[in-house]
Amino acid sequence: MKLLLLTAFLMPCISAVSGCKCKNTTNEEAYCEAKWISHLKVLEKKQSHDRLTTIYTVEHIDIFKKPDGDLPTEFISPSFSGSCGISALKPGEEYLLTGTIANGFELRAVSCLFFNVEGSNLLGAVEWKAVPASIKDLLSKNKPACSLGRESA
Repeated sequence: MKLLLLTAFLMPCISAVSGCKCKNTTNEEAYCEAKWISHLKVLEKKQSHDRLTTIYTVEHIDIFKKPDGDLPTEFISPSFSGSCGISALKPGEEYLLTGTIANGFELRAVSCLFFNVEGSNLLGAVEWKAVPASIKDLLSKNKPACSLGRESA
C-alpha cells in the first residue's frame, strides 16, 4: 500500500521533471515543419471529458499555410505543459499559431512548434500584437523555400 501511495505521489513529479523537450528551431524551420499556420482569435476553450486535452474553438483571421480545403474551427492541444500542451490561450485574444494535422482533418498544436519572438512568454503561440514585422513578412512575402519532406502544404 505504501508503494502504491508513493508511486501516486511521485508520478506527477517525474512527469514534471522529464516533461516536454523541444529542439531549437529557427522561424524558417517552424514555417516548414508546420502543416498549418494561422492568425486566429480564440472563441472558446474547454477541456475534453478525460481532461487530457484542451479543445479550442477559433476564428481564423488570416491563414498563412494550410493543406487543401478549409481549416476546421477547432484545434486540440495536450492540457499540460509537461505533455507539450498549449493551455494558456484566452478566449477573445488573437494569436499566431502553428500546428500539425492528425487523422487527415484534426488540427493539433503543441508547444514545440512555434515562431520565436523575443519577449513572448507563451510556449507554442505568440500574441498577435507581439508578432514582429519580420515574421509577418516571412508569412506573407518571403516564404522560405522548404526542402522536400519538411513542407507538406
